[in-house]
Amino acid sequence: SIAEPRAKVFCALCYYCGLRKEEALGLQWRDIGPAALVISRAVTFAGGNQPDPSMELKNAASHRLVPVPAKLRAILDATPRLGEHVVTKADGGVMTQSAYYVAGVSLLPVHAHMLRHSYATCLYHAGVDLRTAQQLLGHASIEMTARIYTHLEAEDGLKVSGKLDDYF
Repeated sequence: SIAEPRAKVFCALCYYCGLRKEEALGLQWRDIGPAALVISRAVTFAGGNQPDPSMELKNAASHRLVPVPAKLRAILDATPRLGEHVVTKADGGVMTQSAYYVAGVSLLPVHAHMLRHSYATCLYHAGVDLRTAQQLLGHASIEMTARIYTHLEAEDGLKVSGKLDDYF
């Protein structure tokens, strides 16, 4: 359940920092500074239950600093340090594919990538410019970020219909 600290901190990392699932699983306590997270590794599962030992990020742009909002800081402070990774198996070890599902994360009504898109939406509504959003999301191309922002701009355009009706 989301009350389980490992599931809660996983979801918080994806929502408050826009981390990809594999980046959240790769985050270590030493990657957390007073103001930002250093995104430098990812836990992926290449053809099996055990994590790929290379821990390589998706692309060069994925290596980045991401600010830590106060709400995430509170969750991190309340998360037990069971191992070197922030999100661990119950015994403190590096997540395996089966442990990831057992932690209850897969039972949530949303997927980790949906939380990442929610973060992108928050950036847009907070007035973060496209280039900065690209950097924070770790997108290799601005076109990827622009597709998300363009979709949001189209939705916002529909909100003016009432204002137009009032005017006309």
